[in-house]
Amino acid sequence: MSVNHQTIAEQLLGCPLEPGGYAPCPGQHLHTTKSGRRDWRLIIDPTGQEMPHEHCFHGSCEAARQEFMVRLYRAIRAAERVERGGKPAPRPVPVNRPAAAPKPEKPTFSRETAFAVAATCPRRMTEDELRRISPVEIPADRRQWAELLIDTLYHPGERVLVFTNMRSQGQYLRVAGRGNYRLAAHPGQRATPVDHLPS
Repeated sequence: MSVNHQTIAEQLLGCPLEPGGYAPCPGQHLHTTKSGRRDWRLIIDPTGQEMPHEHCFHGSCEAARQEFMVRLYRAIRAAERVERGGKPAPRPVPVNRPAAAPKPEKPTFSRETAFAVAATCPRRMTEDELRRISPVEIPADRRQWAELLIDTLYHPGERVLVFTNMRSQGQYLRVAGRGNYRLAAHPGQRATPVDHLPS
């Protein structure tokens, strides 16, 4: 009977391999982006002639994966020695995965602290004072404020989607410095120019 590489790998992992050789990555605790069910795969030769190899989509876990493979190869070699009549091999010890770091506690909003910080301001500025110190001229017509904001923040020709319904693909388009368009409700229909964005 040949040594079963999959059984040894599953003992080391502490869990069964899914079809295709998928399992939680031995270095999952080192992933810097979200882990998925099919990120890590152990490829096993069904004939047992070739040693297993592995692949993970994450690069940050490489050292832990290499350590796992060294342990797997040693366990396979030990099992092969036993099969040839050598000293019994110890049962593989599952890989120790450090517990995920606890998420930092979400700060709570303190109304008292907010008012205390606001109270340190010398006085409340009026809209006229804000207009006076603004680096751009603020038009009296509030309907022009949205266009002014976009044209100030974006380069001419850049396109900015404007939403009045957040569960949609957008209702308006502002081409900075050039004009506004109301987007059609259905694909294939042309956008129509409009004088102003919604205030």
